[in-house]
Amino acid sequence: MQGRILTLAGALALALGLAAPAAAAPDVTVDVDPLSGVQLGKRIDVTGAAKDGAEPLKGREVRLEVRRFPYRGAWKQRGARTTDAQGEFSFT
Repeated sequence: MQGRILTLAGALALALGLAAPAAAAPDVTVDVDPLSGVQLGKRIDVTGAAKDGAEPLKGREVRLEVRRFPYRGAWKQRGARTTDAQGEFSFT
């Protein structure tokens, strides 16, 4: 199993467009391959899933954003995906 992480080395941000009530927070999992994480110039695969309890959040937009070193500038969108019927998404 790939390593589950909450942040991607401060260089990536994952934004999930959700309209959930304030009391209910969705469960978003993110896996990065290789397990060593984000390295300059190296290919990575980012996969994950979004659920509300046991219910998959299908048809939701997931955005992948980057911020270059020294990580002080604005975040820039690098891609967008829509979660599938199981609430899953991937970026390569």
